[in-house]
Amino acid sequence: MPTNKPFLLYSRKSTEEDERQAQSLENQTSLGVSLAKQLGVELEVVEDAHSAKEPGRPRFDDILARIDKGEIGGLIAWHPDRLSRNEMDAAAICFRLRKKILPELHFVNYYFHNSPEGIMMLQIALSQSQYTSSKLSEDVKRGMKNKIKKGWYPHRAPLGYVNDKHKDQGERTISKDELRFPIIRRAWDALLTESYTLPHLLDLINNDWGLRTALRKDGTGDKPLALNTLCRMFSNVFYAGYFYHDGELFQGAHEPMVTLDEFERAQKLFGRKNPLRPRTTQTLPYTGLIKCAFCKGQITATVKTKPSGRSYTYYHCKGQCPRKKHGVREDILEQKIAEQLAEMGMHAEFYLWAAPRLARSRPAVGRAIGDAYARSDR
Repeated sequence: MPTNKPFLLYSRKSTEEDERQAQSLENQTSLGVSLAKQLGVELEVVEDAHSAKEPGRPRFDDILARIDKGEIGGLIAWHPDRLSRNEMDAAAICFRLRKKILPELHFVNYYFHNSPEGIMMLQIALSQSQYTSSKLSEDVKRGMKNKIKKGWYPHRAPLGYVNDKHKDQGERTISKDELRFPIIRRAWDALLTESYTLPHLLDLINNDWGLRTALRKDGTGDKPLALNTLCRMFSNVFYAGYFYHDGELFQGAHEPMVTLDEFERAQKLFGRKNPLRPRTTQTLPYTGLIKCAFCKGQITATVKTKPSGRSYTYYHCKGQCPRKKHGVREDILEQKIAEQLAEMGMHAEFYLWAAPRLARSRPAVGRAIGDAYARSDR
């Protein structure tokens, strides 16, 4: 029904594997515009490239806010799975429909009638989207684990090797790139003679031996090798027959390009520690405990070392957040935590457990817990 309030067309397509079969943004928008013309409504287009698996899409949240303010007459999308693939966003849409906060909802590729029965069927469709997404994710993880167990690197093969794309997903192997493998092996031989500087060796590889990077689907590649890429190549354990996944070392089933002895000699030339030794993971105290107030994504930490040698830990958003670059230094974060704790009471059992540990590792938070305990009614 025509209205003087604009309708919003929400088109979404992320770059994740399970989204590749969805209509392109251009097609979703084109079909949505055609539907809006049939409905005779004014239209605003909102395009989004965020995954809908988790809540916290800024553009989607902005749409919900506009719905709550009564600024729009209705919402158009290509299919229910464009709106949501998680329970919270699905509930947000269905609740607003049931309460008539969202006046109208239309889909290009799904019939919806705004009635109790229609909302129930929409909930089923949204639940199916969430189930399909979750199941596919589990299937991918399981396939990746099986692939690693067989000794196959589960990502894009480094330069000199190629992924076998003619086998089923999860069964694909890695073999030698017949064009580039001999050139890169020759580069390792030249490095181990200790007769070449890296810039000189890079010039030989690109200009005399004619190496070019592999061409990718997106059109990138097929270019001369860069110096930083060459340095990474000479430190990559894959060429010695191993690979890392999630910080754990695995022996690969692919054909090594160099022996372990050759690889270790190359690391000594660069003054590097042998990366084939087990890696240790640095534990940072507040990672995994805090979410970004802007995008609701997880907060992670980065340790930066100044020229003076002093190190500082900065906490920042983990995802594609506009505020990702605005990190908070750890001492400032702890001050904020202490301010929050100053407003709370403290149970005796928790205080007796936490105080000794925090007194040693996080003094500022430990003092705040002590102050909270002192104010508690014990």
